[in-house]
Amino acid sequence: MNFGFEDVNLFNTLCLHKFKSYKEEHLFSRYKKKDYIYFEDDSSNKIFLIERGKSK
Repeated sequence: MNFGFEDVNLFNTLCLHKFKSYKEEHLFSRYKKKDYIYFEDDSSNKIFLIERGKSK
């Protein structure tokens, strides 16, 4: 299902000051190429922000 977020860059929406503060207060995970972040049928209460790189 496509929700139309593929062209939204939340890092441009958040001002740099607020984003730096957000990074200090929250844990960020690092993933390597071919790591699974979640599976298609998984339910989630999270949104994943990708600071650098891309996902398929």
